[in-house]
Amino acid sequence: MSFKTQRSMDLQISNIQDSNMQTSNTQVPKWWHHSGQSWIDLGSFFPAEQIANQVHWQKLIQGQTNYNYQLTLSEKNYFVQIVNTANLDLLPQRKQNQQPILKHLSNFSSITPWLVECYLNTPSVRAFQWFDTEAYQTAFNQSSFLSTCIEFLTRLHQIEISPELQAQLPVIDIQQHLQRYYRLALNHSSQNSKQIEMLYQHTQQTAQDFVASRLCHNDLSMNNLLWNNTRSRLKVIDWEYACYSDPVMDLAGLLLNLHLNEQQQTGLIKHYSSKLNVDIPPEKLVKMKQLCQNISALWQFCSKKE
Repeated sequence: MSFKTQRSMDLQISNIQDSNMQTSNTQVPKWWHHSGQSWIDLGSFFPAEQIANQVHWQKLIQGQTNYNYQLTLSEKNYFVQIVNTANLDLLPQRKQNQQPILKHLSNFSSITPWLVECYLNTPSVRAFQWFDTEAYQTAFNQSSFLSTCIEFLTRLHQIEISPELQAQLPVIDIQQHLQRYYRLALNHSSQNSKQIEMLYQHTQQTAQDFVASRLCHNDLSMNNLLWNNTRSRLKVIDWEYACYSDPVMDLAGLLLNLHLNEQQQTGLIKHYSSKLNVDIPPEKLVKMKQLCQNISALWQFCSKKE
């Protein structure tokens, strides 16, 4: 998995004292700057004495809601995500009886070829199978990569879910979602209040055609699409934003994030439409692209940087 790596492991050195640490075999090492609970959870799956050695950890490119690492033990690699609790407000809100989509992905056999195996999944940390990939700059213009992305997206948007399971999954209320981002943006970037206000008003207008009707990933960025060209295989990671949403916005986000030219976009839209036997109104696709861009701009204002 060629996540963009940072070889220097610049973890902050701190003495972590956690009242939950009861046993010596899960003792937090002094270089660990995340929560004690994340260390306890990791120690429940990996040998604590091995993961305590900092040399086994390699920092990867970071997201806003996770700290990402490559963990190497006994010549085997793992992809580890430590949850950044400071930015959990950025994720779609769930009701008390609803669970993250990641808890249910194994139920959806039609998309399992695009998933990496999850070994550990707790509120504070996740550990996955490692997947070797190409550098995304060279992969994203390949026709095989693009067609595989659309194949994945159509399979995802075709999933039929029972009413019982659907009641357990989060559904995005776009107006509430935008209001929450608006409040967070003003909270964290009050010096940009005029720009945020204008952006919020425009975003509300572009959201009028939004209809949450299908299971969507909602974060199909370049870093979340892992492509192995040798095997022509795609893996999709980072499902924290997944929920019931508008599939046209999911498609719009993919088209924007891949930085495709007009001819490539037209080809992918036709491929998607024919696979699902649907017509996508061009005016709605334009609005969903604008909505994606506006949400991303609001997101930048309201995410906490460290």
